[in-house]
Amino acid sequence: MPTLITDRSEVIERLAAVGQACLKIPGVLGFHLEGPALNRSRKGIHPEAEIRVPDRRDLAAIKSFGGCGRSMVTLAPECVPESMIDELIGAGLRIAAGHSDATAAEIGQAVDRGVLGVTHLFNAMSQLSAREPGLVGAALWDDRLFAGIICDGIHVDRAGLRVAFRCKGRDR
Repeated sequence: MPTLITDRSEVIERLAAVGQACLKIPGVLGFHLEGPALNRSRKGIHPEAEIRVPDRRDLAAIKSFGGCGRSMVTLAPECVPESMIDELIGAGLRIAAGHSDATAAEIGQAVDRGVLGVTHLFNAMSQLSAREPGLVGAALWDDRLFAGIICDGIHVDRAGLRVAFRCKGRDR
């Protein structure tokens, strides 16, 4: 799934214009739009100037990916109206939480609405602590969520990988 990180509306529209043609490339299953609706406090490499709640123009371009294979959008659920999650899912997109400072309760509500996964488990998200499980804790205990993880030996320690695998198993 080729990934487009947070960018200008024009860039999202340009990718949308060639999306269907790209699905003919062997191995391309769809697209991953990572942003622009992220939490600035967990932005990582994403350009802060482009992080935003999608407007109607952005939404039209993003929703067009709903017909492009198995495309997905990563967003911070606490930074968008609940209706936007419903609208994106209704367009055929899969939604993952990421670059988020959400509480476990906020993630639970987003999962109830149809959020399916977590992008970059442990990175750029609210962490597990004793009194607030955060996005990490919610991802590890909620069996409805899949968890993507960067296994490059830099982003996540081996022990963290083992914990994630033990909690999520090979299918999640």
